[in-house]
Amino acid sequence: MDLYIDPVSGVPIYRQIAGQIRQQIRDGRLPPGTRLPPVRELAATLTVNPNTVARAYRELESSGLLDTLQGSGTFVRESVTADLPEPELNALLPYLDRLLEAARLQSIPPERVMQLLKDRLTGRQEE
Repeated sequence: MDLYIDPVSGVPIYRQIAGQIRQQIRDGRLPPGTRLPPVRELAATLTVNPNTVARAYRELESSGLLDTLQGSGTFVRESVTADLPEPELNALLPYLDRLLEAARLQSIPPERVMQLLKDRLTGRQEE
């Protein structure tokens, strides 16, 4: 497992660790069943506090990507899927819910909302 910590990025270190592990799981570089390094070992390798690594592991475990087995270690979950949403995407859900509710209240069909979103994403805007 190859991780890089950027201490000046502004992103908390535990999030950098969790994000890189998440990406390696998605890419298949950490397949299901892979045993991750123990917290203290990874912390020593990255020269960070063990609590930082433990927090990253807990975040990934609560996201359904890792399983920790007492006395055995931390493993990539066997039933993990590559399309699990990232926490950053989950943060958008309340905004999407408000958009959809506003569209519903104004009787705007879902297809029209989708087209508006696609147009915005591609840089096209209605006149």
